[in-house]
Amino acid sequence: MKSIIVPVDFSNQSEKALKVAASLAKQQKAELFVLHMLELSPAIMGDSGYISQEQVVHLIKLGEQRFADFLDQPYLKEIKLTPIIKHYKVFSEVAEVAEKHDADLIVMGSNGVDGLEEIFIGSNTEKSGAHLRCTRIGHQRE
Repeated sequence: MKSIIVPVDFSNQSEKALKVAASLAKQQKAELFVLHMLELSPAIMGDSGYISQEQVVHLIKLGEQRFADFLDQPYLKEIKLTPIIKHYKVFSEVAEVAEKHDADLIVMGSNGVDGLEEIFIGSNTEKSGAHLRCTRIGHQRE
């Protein structure tokens, strides 16, 4: 195993997933790619006038700092770690990062959902997994 991707959103579940991924990366001497999606709307980032470009830059800087603080953990010190920030929360970005870095494994935390929300919406983990299954069908590693 050479590379592991773990998407994080600063939740307890994503921190648990990060710890598991870090342990696996340490055992396998794999590189850990930690992905955070800032969830900025394209409308906000465009010339639509919702917020100024200065405010967008400020939000991005805040997100980057929070990500850096989140990754400042003792259990990550001996691991080759590459932080990746994407600006939108689209599930295809997880697949793109996995493809770009030829990921062997993706570790995701899941809070899960239940009831009608699960039936109609599903969890982010399920959405990402479904997208990854669709994009990786037929992909064989040598």
